[in-house]
Amino acid sequence: MKINSLIYLVLFFISIILINSCSETTSVNDSPVINSLSKTVAVIGENITITGMKFGSVQNTSAVSFNGIQATDYTSWNDTLIVVKIPLGATSGNVIVTANGKQSNAVAITILQNYFPNAVGNYWVYESFMLDTAGNRDNGTRTIDSVAITGSWNFLGKYSDIYTAYTGTSGEKEKYYYSENGRFYTNITNVMPPQMPIPIDYTDAWIVIADPDSASWSIFSQELKDVEMDLPGGQGKGILNGTFLIMGEKGLKQTITTGETPSINPMSQEYKILYSYQGKITVQGIPFDLNFTVTEHQWYGENIGLVLDKVDPTTIQISFLFKYVIQGSESSMLRYHVSQ
Repeated sequence: MKINSLIYLVLFFISIILINSCSETTSVNDSPVINSLSKTVAVIGENITITGMKFGSVQNTSAVSFNGIQATDYTSWNDTLIVVKIPLGATSGNVIVTANGKQSNAVAITILQNYFPNAVGNYWVYESFMLDTAGNRDNGTRTIDSVAITGSWNFLGKYSDIYTAYTGTSGEKEKYYYSENGRFYTNITNVMPPQMPIPIDYTDAWIVIADPDSASWSIFSQELKDVEMDLPGGQGKGILNGTFLIMGEKGLKQTITTGETPSINPMSQEYKILYSYQGKITVQGIPFDLNFTVTEHQWYGENIGLVLDKVDPTTIQISFLFKYVIQGSESSMLRYHVSQ
């Protein structure tokens, strides 16, 4: 009798242990699981796809967090897939899915600041000036210009964003840009300087104008052989033999103060576009050395976009005979609206 009672007691405790064990196993198995991220390096405002299981068929109160910052913008959510926009304020760290009160495994992601936010409806307002030869603003040339992202378009075979510029001098103009893996792209036409006296023959194509992973890179190159160029002041023609180059260069990261009162002080990354010619120019049968560089500086603010654009005034001297003056310019952001 005592033996039977002991057996029943042992069986009772074993059953309790098994029940608890099953309960714990079920609890673990109910937790969401992340199998992969579509990108392990991404920028703020970019969509990523999370694949896995047990996310739940609908979102409800479930959420994705990026190093503790919870996302609020979801394109898709089902039991095995989530498409989510990386939220403002997110930093490098772990991606975690919380579903039905339980947390998933953590998967590491590197978050880059978004220097090129491209949501439709984003806009920027600038005050623009021409600069004198010393680089000072000519206040008599001040205009108020603006740029807005107004849509998207398949341009030169690439799905890109339409940046519509509204300027005080030339009206409305559409330009095309896109960003990918932290780089910023536009087409060659957008970077060909209208003041440059050298005639350039080119076919439009996509180019990189900002690359966080490179100190410098080639944008465009053309060999000029016996190419005619108008001399300043209508003084005839010169013959060019040399190389015209456009290079990109990553500058320093610094705080740029701009905007109306109160001022805006974003941490900004500088990128430069350098236009140069190296070679000869022949005037009235006499060859002269001709070497110059014109520099455009662009500062992009973290999670803002372009905050300052400046072209350095440059004098191009052809021996002692002629000179071209490339007038400098500056566009400084007054205000903006960005939703990434």
